[in-house]
Amino acid sequence: MTQSTTLTTVFLLSVLCSTQLSAATCDADNLHRVQQQYQHAQQASQWGKARAALRILSRCQPARGDLRIERLRLALLEQDMEAAYRHRRWLAEHDVPPALARLIDTWLAAAEAKRTPATHPAQTDNLSVLLTLSHGYDSNANDGSRHDSIPIQLNGLPLRWTLDSNSQAQASTFSELGLHARASHRIGWAAGLSAKHYTALKEDDISAYALLSAPIPCPAGLSCQVQGLLNAQQQDEQEQVQFQLSLDTRWSQQQLRLNLRHSHERTAADSRALGLQWHGQFTPKLSIYAGLETDQPLDRRAGDTRHSIHIGTRIRPLAAQPLQLNLLHLREYESEPYSPVFWGDKKRDRRLHRVTTSYTWPLGKQLSLRLEAGWRRTNSDIELFQQHGWNTSLKLMGAL
Repeated sequence: MTQSTTLTTVFLLSVLCSTQLSAATCDADNLHRVQQQYQHAQQASQWGKARAALRILSRCQPARGDLRIERLRLALLEQDMEAAYRHRRWLAEHDVPPALARLIDTWLAAAEAKRTPATHPAQTDNLSVLLTLSHGYDSNANDGSRHDSIPIQLNGLPLRWTLDSNSQAQASTFSELGLHARASHRIGWAAGLSAKHYTALKEDDISAYALLSAPIPCPAGLSCQVQGLLNAQQQDEQEQVQFQLSLDTRWSQQQLRLNLRHSHERTAADSRALGLQWHGQFTPKLSIYAGLETDQPLDRRAGDTRHSIHIGTRIRPLAAQPLQLNLLHLREYESEPYSPVFWGDKKRDRRLHRVTTSYTWPLGKQLSLRLEAGWRRTNSDIELFQQHGWNTSLKLMGAL
């Protein structure tokens, strides 16, 4: 046997052995043993051994976000901030629920507050920047009525009004480019800009936001944070600017948020809203949220004051797969008839049902591809606001 043949044989045997060893490491029996090792180390406060066990579990089940969160928590217990921020970036790139992301950021902020200035990492260590490019289709891109004609009453006389194309549902493809950045120091911040173009509508939708958050003193056992959000959107002739001030209170896996918002619109009266929302993370697979809000105009508008209540859930049915399902039900009630001239004493009270789902494929360390789909339906006593539609898109995401 020649020397080259011998080397080739040794190489092939080593590859085969490493493959078999990897498969054996990730089999069900071994994973169960590693899980027990992690639990014993956790109970004995042996954080290093617990982290080593979690590394094996995470390598065999790379899509499990709950393992990443636990690895982040243990890294903080050992004051390994570099590893903690590395796990935080992974969670940001894999669509961690916003409420859970804010909770994790409070952990990081609290850990930073305990450190001396000499041990602080470089200010860019926990900065994450995400560039997104999407292309998709929406069967009702203009949120138009699902009817071709609707009944109205003109001064008490019943008539049939044929809707023009702008009031009927219009389908369109769209393309969107977005840039988002965030950092999680003691005072966290986030900012983003996106531009969407609807081909059939020949319209552009441009939006931007900026957010600041900071922890505040809180009773023992609770975590509190104040947050300011500025949001702006412009589409065709519609312009809206909102400023929202929020107070978050967290305990265990739950959160309560109090919102105060001021809205300025170009084509409608300014308004102020007060809202309360609760969010609970019961398992890594299931979270539930619910809330209510009152939106009062500062000048006369159709329908006047709006009251709304909503409930929703986020589900990850397969723990080892990056599949997410979101369900939302919202009811909105208005205090006055929408337009007595056309619809008499009818109010616009709306009932919204929405289902969205997404699946993300990692394409590399910094790149991923997400498939998104959704369905929505709005019911109202006024036919003009009875709408439905579905949408789907592919989104390419790159961390910079």
